[in-house]
Amino acid sequence: MKSFNYVELRPGLEARGHRFYTNTDTEVLLHLYEEKGAEMLNDLNGQFAVAIWDCHKETLFLARDRMGIRPLFYTQAGRRLIFASEVKAIFADPTTSTGP
Repeated sequence: MKSFNYVELRPGLEARGHRFYTNTDTEVLLHLYEEKGAEMLNDLNGQFAVAIWDCHKETLFLARDRMGIRPLFYTQAGRRLIFASEVKAIFADPTTSTGP
């Protein structure tokens, strides 16, 4: 399976007035989120994991592909949300616990 379909999504975003400064998949995701919010997931195919901080709404949007090919691990430690694409990154945080 290939990474998500950002190449196919970009022309439609450009036609609707979005301006791009790079050729990255990340910029496509941000413009798609700007336009559709969480509904952007309906347009994505393939493998992806994404975290977007919406500074206007002060919300964090986390998502991964439907099949879970690109992992997205998370845990809550007190008032903190810790997330990563590898579980070892979560265990490396000193506020997480690996056992009783």
